[in-house]
Amino acid sequence: PMVPGVPPREASDRLIIYQNTFDTLQRKYTTYTGGEELFGLSVSSYPKLMQIKKELNLLQKLYGLYNSVIDTVHGYYDIL
Repeated sequence: PMVPGVPPREASDRLIIYQNTFDTLQRKYTTYTGGEELFGLSVSSYPKLMQIKKELNLLQKLYGLYNSVIDTVHGYYDIL
């Protein structure tokens, strides 16, 4: 989603796909962390995973705003 030169609508679509993939990865992380705690192992931390989570949240807000503005502007064209 953060590739330069990609149109915003396509980047928004890519974000949705990437978000679904990241959600799967996040669920696995949560499961594995619970297993580490259960068996008394040291819990592994993945700072890059947390950074990606923050970036995805910000990108969702940005593209959500973009899509909202585009939909509103297109709605103005429907008004006679």
